Amino acid sequence: MLPKTCQNSTGLSGSPDASPERFAAALHPSDYVLGGHRPQRLWEIHRRLLHGIGYGVRLTALDFMMDIGLPVVKPDIVLTKLMVHWAWLQSYYNDVPDDLTEDDLRGNGQYAARYRYDKPFMYRRVIDLSREIVARVAREVLRGDIGCVTSNPIREFDLILNKFAQKSDWEFGIERTLFDGKTPSRRCQDQSRCTSVAAIEFSS
Repeated sequence: MLPKTCQNSTGLSGSPDASPERFAAALHPSDYVLGGHRPQRLWEIHRRLLHGIGYGVRLTALDFMMDIGLPVVKPDIVLTKLMVHWAWLQSYYNDVPDDLTEDDLRGNGQYAARYRYDKPFMYRRVIDLSREIVARVAREVLRGDIGCVTSNPIREFDLILNKFAQKSDWEFGIERTLFDGKTPSRRCQDQSRCTSVAAIEFSS
């Protein structure tokens, strides 16, 4: 999909005219993707990818946005499962039930498909909360914990949490799974402190 996006941005899709003048006048691929929106306008950009450029899957569009450096995570089942298990989502959003399970996130639980991880209701909350947590994590503290930081903290957040829950795989050097899925956390009662608590847990 990325080559198609870049090709469309130059206006040369299906055209034999690839002169330097046409390339010079063409949009840069990033300008084409953003469509005039600032990088912080995530949902407008997401809508453009889906309806203006032709990404057919909502999470695929979000994955692409993360890969090109926009401040977004890919809210897949792994990341969503962790946030539910640790009660981060339930603590920050009053409309997320305390008793959600992984089956619910997959559309097979007591709530049917209402809280499925790939529905906007859930993935928007995962992304917005991820951004809140990252904004509250002190970079010097994180550097002390993991040894280094980058200029893309939201990507770090996504990578660390996904690796935390990844299944063991000797081929890739993952000796054991850190996340066992047992003993879910309880909802944070003081909502004003919830993202700070999550930020502390993430950086510790």
